[in-house]
Amino acid sequence: MVKKKLMQQVNTVVLYLLAVGGLNWGLIAFFDFDLVMQLATAVNYAGLGTFIKALVGIAGVWIGVLALQGKVAIKK
Repeated sequence: MVKKKLMQQVNTVVLYLLAVGGLNWGLIAFFDFDLVMQLATAVNYAGLGTFIKALVGIAGVWIGVLALQGKVAIKK
């Protein structure tokens, strides 16, 4: 039961990261504006932007693995 709840929490974080990544790529494509790097430099820590982008990449791999295992379902 604890493992299932933990996995639900991880999957929720993964979805939020993918939403942030999708929004950021949309902004880059349409407006040439990198929101993640702008926020990272606003707090004077450029490494934070790279870290967030790495987390988004890991989230993409995570959701891809779940999809290949048939564990991702779209609810109607």
